[in-house]
Amino acid sequence: MRVAYTEKTISIANQSSSSFWQEEALYTFYLPEGSVVSSLSLWINGVEEKSYLTTRSKADSAYRTIVGREARDPSVAHWQEGNTVKVKVFPCTSRENRKFKIGITSPLKLDRESLVYENSWFKGPGASDANETIRIEFPENTVPPQLPFDTTTSGSGFMVYEGKYQSSWNVRFKLMPLTHDIFSFDGKSYALEPLVQTPDNFRAEAFYLDINQSWTKDDLDTLWPLVKDRPVFVADERLIRLTSANKDELFKTLSTFHFSIFPTHQIPHPETALLVTKSGPLSPTLHELDKSPFAKMLSRSNGPAVRAFIIGDEPSPYIKSLDELRIIRGEKTDWQKLKGFIAKHQFPADPEKDPSVIRIDESKTLIREIDGVANGQAPDHLLRLFAYNHIMKQIGGHYLDQSF
Repeated sequence: MRVAYTEKTISIANQSSSSFWQEEALYTFYLPEGSVVSSLSLWINGVEEKSYLTTRSKADSAYRTIVGREARDPSVAHWQEGNTVKVKVFPCTSRENRKFKIGITSPLKLDRESLVYENSWFKGPGASDANETIRIEFPENTVPPQLPFDTTTSGSGFMVYEGKYQSSWNVRFKLMPLTHDIFSFDGKSYALEPLVQTPDNFRAEAFYLDINQSWTKDDLDTLWPLVKDRPVFVADERLIRLTSANKDELFKTLSTFHFSIFPTHQIPHPETALLVTKSGPLSPTLHELDKSPFAKMLSRSNGPAVRAFIIGDEPSPYIKSLDELRIIRGEKTDWQKLKGFIAKHQFPADPEKDPSVIRIDESKTLIREIDGVANGQAPDHLLRLFAYNHIMKQIGGHYLDQSF
């Protein structure tokens, strides 16, 4: 079903010389695109205690109360933009190791004839000296994948690695036909379908180019003949009209920026605009922009989503967040396909016009919510992915509005 579930169980050793010194461990997990955290556990007195799902403010309040006044051990996981999650564990002392487990539901990335599983890696208390056991389970009728490290044991439908901690890695499975099955819960059913992309007629009235250090001069020169007959804008603290006379000078300035945070809220007619963005892996997150004048203006972005072509496979955290919140309607592509869409006055149709449909870009699938309950063997992870994306879609630009 092009979905993976990952559990990571981590044992934390505090190597402080003082046996009474209590410290908080803080981890940042970097998840595959489109992933959602679906469980968190903390071991207390040798027993696994499972967490509750709640709002950020309630979780923060409970964590502070437990740390400050109650004789209990807390752990909390916070969703953050750009496919990152922060996990706090308290207290960590040198008297005993603390153990927690995080569960992650991820769409498998479709890449030509392969499905790609990407490991969720983390930054936090150093793991360079840590040992690790990795167990990968997959359907028994699946061709075993090639791992980037040697396995210690393997069998029908599983592979095991034991050794030094492995951080960022991925593994490929041969593409198989989608399983047509459903998951039912609370009077609703959830079905997975292939994403069939058909083009809509769309002639942009204005183009917006998100230029930064990721762009080359050839990128702009290749695109310019296709867009120069209509208004073209770039951003340098404000929107600036790009012309044949100033484009080289503006490109020289903008291409020195390591990252950009394009002001989509300044686009006057988002329903007829087209944004072209290309970026690297670095940028501020929306949370880091919180309480700035820029964030206050962006929080009012609750009009139509701006159509956007995203060049490359690794958009910045800022662009990822705008896409997840549906402030932009992003389509990943390359320069060749982009030129074809613009020349033909087309943009891929939006399956999410139907409110019962959620699109999962990474696996090229969609999840459909259906009234009624039916027998099915699909995993509950379909509902988890549907719920996460449905919530993000409804929050939209309100994410930065603290009163929402």
